Amino acid sequence: MLAMMRNVCLKSCVRRSAGLRRQARAGALLIGFCAGASISPAPANDASTTIDAYIGLAESYKVECTRDVHFGVHQVQLNDPNGDVTIKLRGTVANWDDPDLTFEGNGVDGISLSTASVFDAPQLGVCEVVGAPGTQSGTISFDQDSVAQTTIIGFNGVANANEYQFGDIEGPTNAVNSMLGELRLDDTTVEVDGKRNATEENGFAAAIGGEVQVPAGLVAGNLGGYKAFGAGEEGVIALYVSFDDSGVQ
Repeated sequence: MLAMMRNVCLKSCVRRSAGLRRQARAGALLIGFCAGASISPAPANDASTTIDAYIGLAESYKVECTRDVHFGVHQVQLNDPNGDVTIKLRGTVANWDDPDLTFEGNGVDGISLSTASVFDAPQLGVCEVVGAPGTQSGTISFDQDSVAQTTIIGFNGVANANEYQFGDIEGPTNAVNSMLGELRLDDTTVEVDGKRNATEENGFAAAIGGEVQVPAGLVAGNLGGYKAFGAGEEGVIALYVSFDDSGVQ
């Protein structure tokens, strides 16, 4: 086929014409035909790209109290029959290490906060939430079945200075059995950030203060360190945090 086409082109190119215009027109047509017969097929329009794949791992849901409540170490007047006083500790997570400390009662003139360097200053308790389920805010409570902002506490004398977590103070030789108080949440609603966390760092952690009722008529044997106990098994002070995850698929 290709040989025949070459012969046609060759014979046409040597043919004489009567007129110059006709010869030029025929030559142009034949040149166009011969060139067109040798065109190759156009290549396919192929393209390519790439794709990446990722996975993220975050900490699972947990609740942890990272700081305990410390009402401070207080200097009290002994053998004062009218020396009953209530120590109140209030604040938010923003001022956990510098809470509001006040005294109320008959014995306010006979008590003062010790500033000795061997004792830690008063502080609020702090409880954090990480990886909360659901999409809404949660609740924190001292009761599992209802929203309780406070809980009653009692106090036992520590056995020795090793059991007191906020400074070098020995246990009392004759512990006060009638010293009571309460712990109080600054709020029962737990707000979280975009990562579903409520921490000291982001300012959403729960803060816990409270109060202690110091009785009148204290004697030397009553002095020393005390640790609170709650109504739970073995004196545990329990906190319950709840988030509604019904909307999670």
